[in-house]
Amino acid sequence: MKEKMRKHYEAARGKRVDAMAKVSVDACLAYWDGKLQQKGQFEEFAKKLQDAMGS
Repeated sequence: MKEKMRKHYEAARGKRVDAMAKVSVDACLAYWDGKLQQKGQFEEFAKKLQDAMGS
């Protein structure tokens, strides 16, 4: 049942979830590479994530 629900969810929201995942991974990599050091940079990723979520 869980797998069937996942397939339906991905069909309905797949592109949005993919975009959210990409932004999240980009932010994590930038953080661990030491590239996110200023508050404005965190806000930029937060804005990208909101855009990906359709907010």
